[in-house]
Amino acid sequence: MGQRSGVGLVELAILEALDARRAWPGRRAVPCRKVLAALEDELGLAPGYAYQVLIDLALPWEIPVPLVKPQGNFGSRGNDPPASPYYTEARLSPAGQIALAAERCQIAPVPVGLINGNTHRHSQASDCGYR
Repeated sequence: MGQRSGVGLVELAILEALDARRAWPGRRAVPCRKVLAALEDELGLAPGYAYQVLIDLALPWEIPVPLVKPQGNFGSRGNDPPASPYYTEARLSPAGQIALAAERCQIAPVPVGLINGNTHRHSQASDCGYR
């Protein structure tokens, strides 16, 4: 878990993969299959698991502050499943950019994990000078 945002490690890896592909707010979304391929190559994450986490980061009924902006069929509250990663695209949401900036010590810590329902926090102080 990220110490400065409370976002889980898999979630941070997804945000980093989107950032590395310049999938920022106001820019073109990138195909989810490319993000999943990068996660599989870099971290060995199974595409099926990583895709479900990416979907969860984008759906406002799953988390209060979506960290990913979806494009395409990411499913619905009913029984409508998401489309294959070959047919969906994603980019960082502004909140996703803020979480990454906090993890990189560019801004003060933000409680994204706490807001999104993750109450587990490390007790050690940050190494960026913020306490």
